[in-house]
Amino acid sequence: MPLAVAVVQVRMVEDEKDQRTYTEYLLQVRFNGQNWTIPHKYKDFFVLHESLINSFPSVQFPKSSQHFQQISVTELDARTSNSSYITIEERKKVL
Repeated sequence: MPLAVAVVQVRMVEDEKDQRTYTEYLLQVRFNGQNWTIPHKYKDFFVLHESLINSFPSVQFPKSSQHFQQISVTELDARTSNSSYITIEERKKVL
């Protein structure tokens, strides 16, 4: 059975420690008849991508880190900012 990964939801979450709002991407992973839903910040994907590039320099990855950096801007509360909503949707497409 093939591995399937998809971003199934994007939600705004308030950090309990400092009450700052950030965007969380919920990934659904399906493999071998099992399902997992895993929350991650966009920064997690950027860090993973950089780590993979450094660990496997001969592998050609789908997107360059430059593409991630171009849309890696400070996230605002998507409920009050249309430009932030667009950024979140663009990030979701890239993931």
